[in-house]
Amino acid sequence: MKEKQGNLAKVGLPQLLHLIYRKGDPAAALDIVREPVKKRFFFKDGVPAGASSNILNEVLGRLLMQEGIISQKDYETSLEVVLKEKKKHGEVLISMGLLTTEQLDAFLVLQLKRRLLRIFGWNEGAYRYARIDSVPQEITHPSLHPASLILEGVSLGFYPAPRLKADMKGLIDKPFKAAPDTDKYPLDAFNLNLQEKRFLSSFDGAKTLKEAVESSDLLRHRALSLALSFIITGLVKGPSALPEPEFFEEEARDKAPLAGGPGGETKLNAELLFMRAKSALAAGDYATAERMFREITDLNPVEGEYWAYLGWALYNVNPEAPEEAEKIIKDAIDLNNDLDSAWYFLGEVMLASGKKAQAASAFKTALQKNPWLSSASAELKRLELASIEPAYADSDARDRYTVYYGLKDDPFRDVPQRPSFAPSSRGELLDAIKRSVLRKSGPLFISGGKGSGKTSFVIDLLKRLSDEKVLIATVLKPPSRELDLIKAINAEVGAASDAGSVKEQLLSFGMRVSQNKIQGGHTLIIIDESDRLSAGCIKLIQYLSRLKTLQIMLVGEPSFLERISSPEFGELKDRLKTVHELKPFTEEETGEYIKSRLEALKTEEVYEFSQDEVRDIHAASDGAPSLVNKKAAERLFASLARGLQKNERPEGAVPETAAGLETGEGKDLEESQVEAFSFEPPFSVDEPPQGPMTRDAVLEEKEAAPVASPLEGEARETGPPTGPLETEPGLTGNEIDIEGPQASAPQLTHPAPAPAATSARAGHTAPAEALKRTSPSQKTEEAPPEKPGKSVGRRLTIWIILMIIAGLAIGSAIGIVWLRKDKAGESVPQVVDERLLIPQGPSPIEASAPIDPSAPPDASVPLR
Repeated sequence: MKEKQGNLAKVGLPQLLHLIYRKGDPAAALDIVREPVKKRFFFKDGVPAGASSNILNEVLGRLLMQEGIISQKDYETSLEVVLKEKKKHGEVLISMGLLTTEQLDAFLVLQLKRRLLRIFGWNEGAYRYARIDSVPQEITHPSLHPASLILEGVSLGFYPAPRLKADMKGLIDKPFKAAPDTDKYPLDAFNLNLQEKRFLSSFDGAKTLKEAVESSDLLRHRALSLALSFIITGLVKGPSALPEPEFFEEEARDKAPLAGGPGGETKLNAELLFMRAKSALAAGDYATAERMFREITDLNPVEGEYWAYLGWALYNVNPEAPEEAEKIIKDAIDLNNDLDSAWYFLGEVMLASGKKAQAASAFKTALQKNPWLSSASAELKRLELASIEPAYADSDARDRYTVYYGLKDDPFRDVPQRPSFAPSSRGELLDAIKRSVLRKSGPLFISGGKGSGKTSFVIDLLKRLSDEKVLIATVLKPPSRELDLIKAINAEVGAASDAGSVKEQLLSFGMRVSQNKIQGGHTLIIIDESDRLSAGCIKLIQYLSRLKTLQIMLVGEPSFLERISSPEFGELKDRLKTVHELKPFTEEETGEYIKSRLEALKTEEVYEFSQDEVRDIHAASDGAPSLVNKKAAERLFASLARGLQKNERPEGAVPETAAGLETGEGKDLEESQVEAFSFEPPFSVDEPPQGPMTRDAVLEEKEAAPVASPLEGEARETGPPTGPLETEPGLTGNEIDIEGPQASAPQLTHPAPAPAATSARAGHTAPAEALKRTSPSQKTEEAPPEKPGKSVGRRLTIWIILMIIAGLAIGSAIGIVWLRKDKAGESVPQVVDERLLIPQGPSPIEASAPIDPSAPPDASVPLR
C-alpha cells in the first residue's frame, strides 16, 4: 500500500495539520508513533474529527476526573456498567445522570484537542497519512478547525520555543504581505482580538518580519507565534516561506485499531482494577496494592502507568530496598516518557537511595510534564533548603555522634522534614487556605514569629495542592530588587525570559498566566519571608495583586502588616483581607512532632524522649518548632555523648575498630571519620572531642607513665582502678582491643551505668571488659615480636634482677678476700677482675633498649 510517511523532526505538527486541511480528503487517518506511544487521528474534509490512543491516561473517564466532573467512585461504577451491559462509556455516563449530551460533546472536543496539543512538543517520531473509506460511526461530535488549533498550539507554549526560533531564523529579515484566503481560513476561526488583527494588517509587503514584530504592541513571543501561524496557514505571504514536504497519492487504509496491548474488554478490566488498586495505595494498604498492580500488569503489560504504580507500591512495601522499585519505574518511563507520575515516583525513590542530584532532575522532569504537579515542586524546595542549611548546628560534635550511631542525618535538622508533620490545628488551617486558593478569594497573609515553621507550612501547602490545577510560583528567599523578584517568579512558572526590564518580564508572566487560564488552570504566587521584601518589591506585589486571574499568598512575621500600613502600600493593605496566624505547638503536639522527627530517620530506637523531657522542651521553646528542634537536639546529643562516655553503643552503630571496618562495617565512612573512631577511648560529655588516638599514641602515653612494681599490680587487682592502662598478663600492647565489632552493645534509651576501668587519659573511662578481650583473629595468631622500647615494665624488672645478682656476686667476692686476710694475717687484699663478676656479652637490657641516662647510678654496681 502506498502511503505518506514522514518525520516530525522535519515537519512539525502545525505544518502537517495545514497540509492535511488543504488536501481536504473526505475521510483520512493520520498515525503518529513515538514508540511505544501510538495515536491515530481521524479527519473529515481535512478537519480533525476524532482520535484513538494506546495511552489510557487520555481516555474520557480520566479527563472527566481531572476536570472534577466525576469522582473516582463514579468512574469505577461506570466501568462496571460498561463491562456488564457492553455499552459505550459516554452513553453510560449520560444514563447515570453524570453528563448531558452537550457536555459529552464538549468534553470529547477537549479530549481531541489535548491529544493533539501534546504532540506539538514532539521533536521526534514518525507520521503516516492515508485516505480511508469513512470515519468510524462513533465519531459524531463537532470537529476542530485547524486555524485556532495551530495558533493555540504555537502560542500557548506547546510548541517548543527553540523550534519556534529555528523556524523564524531564515524568515525574520524578509518582507511579508497579508493575503488572507478567507474561503479556506476565515479570520473568525483564529479568534483574533483587535491588537492581533492590527498586527496582521501591518504586513504590507515593505516591512520585514522583524520590523513588523518590533512595531507591534504585542509581547514578542506572542507576535512571533502569530507570525509563524500566519505564514503556515498562508494568511501572509513572502519569499522563501516554510518549505512544504511532498505529499503522495495514498490508497485507502483500513480502520483497524492501533496495534499494541490487549483487546477492549481486557483493557477495561485492567482499568477498573487499577482504580481499586489506587484506592488501596491511598489507604496505606501497600501489600494489597502491590498484589493488585502485579495482576494489572499481567492483564495489560504495555501500559507504562500500571508499571509505574507497581514500582511505587513495591517501594512503599519495602522502603529500605528501593533498587527493584527504581528499575520497574524506569521501565515504565521507557514505555511512556510523558508520565509525570512515573517521574515523580522515580524522584522519591532516588531520594530514598541518597541520589539527591538524580532525584532533583526527576522532579524537574515531572514538572515539565505537568506544571500543576506541585508535590514535585515541594520536594525541589526541600532539596533547595537542605543544600543551603548546615547539616549540624555544632558540626564538630554532632557529626561525630551521628556517624558513631549510624544515623542518616541529624533528626532535628532545622529544615522541613520528610514526611511532613502537621498537627490537627495546622491541618485545619492548610485545608482552609487550600479552599481560599481554589475559590480565588484574593491575597492572603500567613503570619508567624521567627522559627514558627512558616517554610514547612508552605511546603505542606504545595503537597496539598498537587492534585489541583494550580500553577504555583514559590519564592522562599525573595531577592531585594524588583527585576530579580519577577525573574524568580517567571522561572518558577516556566516563563523564564532574558528580558532586562521589569515591564518585559511582567509581560512574559502575564502571557503565562493567560496560557494557564486557557488550559483550565489557576495561578498562585507564594512569597516566603515577605517581611524582608524591599519597598520596590512590595510595590511589585501590589501591582500583581490587581490581576484577577492571580492569587497571591504572602508569608512572614507580623511586622510585615505594620510595613504596609503606610499610604504608599494602601492598595495592597486594602486587598489583603485574609490573615491567618500560625500558632505554636501545644505540649502534646510538641511530643508528637519530636516523635515524628525521630521516626523519619528511624532513630527512635537510639533515644526515646520521656514525658518530662517533652514538657521541659516545650517550656523552653514556647512551642516554636525551630526552638523545639534546637532543644530536642541538645537533649539527644547530650544523651548520645553520655552513651559514648560509657561506650554503650546501640546495635547497628558504626564500629570503632579498624577490624570492624575491614570486615565491611562502616566502609562508606570517610578516612577522617575512620581515624576518629579507631582506637580512641570514649570522651567525656564535659570535654570536647579530641583528635584521633592511635595505637602508638596509647603506648607512648604508657611509656611516659610511672612504672608500677609487681606488688603494686597485685594490689590493683583487688582494689579500685587507679593506675595507668593495664593488660592481662601475657598480653602485649598490640593485643589491646577497644570494644571491637564482635562485642554486643546494649540498645540506648536512657543509658544505665556500666563498669569502667581507667583510661590512658586521665578523666576518661572505658569498659573494663574491653581491656580484657582480644579479637578472634588475634587469638589464633602468634603474638608479634616486641619492638625496641616497647615493653618498658618487663625490661626494667629484668634490669633490677640483674643488678641484684651482680651485687650478690660482688659481696661474695669481698667476703672471700676478707677470709683470706684473716687466715694469712696480711693487710693487702686480693685483686679481683671486675669483668669476671658481670655476665659477658650484651645484656638483655642493652639488647632491647638503652638505660635511661637520667636514672641515678646504683652504688652496688662498679662504674667502668
